[in-house]
Amino acid sequence: MGVVELAGDLRVMVRFQDEAPDHGAVATVRTGHLRDDETGPVVGPVFAADPAGEPVPSGSRDTGAPDGSVRPSHGGPLDVTVAGVATTAFGRPDLPAEELAGRAALAAVADAGLSPHDVDAVVVGSAFSTAALGQRMLRHVPWGGRRLVNVENACASGTSALAEAVALIRAGMADVVVAVGADVPVRSGGGLIALDQDDPVAGIGVTLPALYALVGDRYRATYDVALDAFAEVVVRSRANAVGNEKAFRRGTVSRQEVLASRPIADPLTLFQCAPNADGAAAVVVVADHLAGRLPHPPVQIAALGLHTGLTKDRFTGGSVVQRVARSVYAQAGIDARDIGVVELHDAFAPAALTNLEYLGLAEAGTAGHRLMAGDFAGGSTGAMLNPSGGLLSRGHPPGATGLAQVTELVRQLRGEAGDRQLADPGVALLHTMGGTVLELETNACTIGVLRRVR
Repeated sequence: MGVVELAGDLRVMVRFQDEAPDHGAVATVRTGHLRDDETGPVVGPVFAADPAGEPVPSGSRDTGAPDGSVRPSHGGPLDVTVAGVATTAFGRPDLPAEELAGRAALAAVADAGLSPHDVDAVVVGSAFSTAALGQRMLRHVPWGGRRLVNVENACASGTSALAEAVALIRAGMADVVVAVGADVPVRSGGGLIALDQDDPVAGIGVTLPALYALVGDRYRATYDVALDAFAEVVVRSRANAVGNEKAFRRGTVSRQEVLASRPIADPLTLFQCAPNADGAAAVVVVADHLAGRLPHPPVQIAALGLHTGLTKDRFTGGSVVQRVARSVYAQAGIDARDIGVVELHDAFAPAALTNLEYLGLAEAGTAGHRLMAGDFAGGSTGAMLNPSGGLLSRGHPPGATGLAQVTELVRQLRGEAGDRQLADPGVALLHTMGGTVLELETNACTIGVLRRVR
C-alpha cells in the first residue's frame, strides 16, 4: 500500500502492483484486479513505480493545515466530578459483554461510596456488541426504569458515553450518572476490526494495521527514526503494565523480541499491535455539589472535547488531535507543559509517537528519539506515558478502552495506583481515538483534562 500525490494537495491511498516504490518516486496507474466479492472480481486503479519518472523532492510537498479548526469549547468549568471508577480484568474472561458491563458499573458505584439506587441515568458505550447492550445489562444491575442510552463511536465509544454522562449533569437532568463501556472481541472470534468494504479506502484492501503501517513509514521517512523507536514504545508499555494487575500482557520484552515477532504490515510486527481483549470499565460522574459526600479526594473533569475528523487523509496538514487538544487546553486554562501524566491511545506503536507530538507533549519528529533516551517517565523527563501499560499491554476491548484510561488517571490523581503510582501526577490528560471510516481522519477523537481538587 502507499499514499500517492495526484495533483496539488490531493493525495490518495492506493494498492501497488508490485513492491511499493521509494518515497518521492513517480508512479503510473492502470486498471487491475483489486479484490473478489460475492459478485466476482472487483477492478480498479492499480499503481506501479515508473522507472523513467523524475523523483519528486520531498521538500516540495505541501504540508499546510486545512481550514478545519475545532469550534471552541463553550462555557467555563464543567462542574462535574469523577466519583467512582472500576475495570474488570482485560483478557479472556469468557463472560458476555452485558455481565462484564454490569460488574464494572456496580464496582464503580461502590467505589464512589454510593448505592445503586442513587444512580439517575446510565450511558453504555460499545463498538461491536449487539444492539441494546445497556438493556441486556439490566439482567445484572437494578436500573430498570431509568434513563439508559447506548452509544457507539468506534474505539472511542467509552469516552463518548462519558461525554454524554457529563452533558446530562451539565444540563441539570441528573446528579449521578454511570458511564460504562464493554466489548468482547475475543469471545466474538477475534481477528481484525471489520471495515465496511464500500468505504473507498477499505475497499482497496487497507486494514487498520496497514493504515498505521503507512503512518509509521511516513514518520520514519520524514524524521529519520529507527525501527527501534517503535519497538521501544512496546518495551515501555510492557514494563509499565507489570504493575497493573488488570492488564492482559504483563511480561517484559526486549526491543529485539518486539522486532522479531510475527510481521503484520511492514514495518509493524505483532507486538506493535494492541491485542484483542475482552473487558469492561465504568466511571461514575456526579454534579459538583455532591463532591463533599465522596469517600475519595475529588477529581474534577476540567475540560472534555469530543469531535469527529475531517474528510481528509492522515498525511496532509494538521491532525484532529492537534485541533481538539488546543480547544481543550484553552477550556481548562492549561498548556501542554502542565501535563504530568497521559493515557494515550496507542492501538499501534507508531500512534504513540505521533500522538505525543500532536498533543504538544513533544516537538514534531522528536518523540521517538526522546523515548529512546528515557523520556516520558514523569517529572522532568516529560509527561508519564501510559502508566497502565496502554492499549498495547492492557489490551483493547474497544468500548471499554477509554473508560479504562480514565480509571487509571483518576487512581493516579487520588494516589491509589500502587506500585505504578507517580510521586506528583499533576494535571492528567485523556486521549482516545476511534476510527473505522477510513475516508475520515477518525470517527471520533476524545481529549480530556482531569485534576485533583486540592
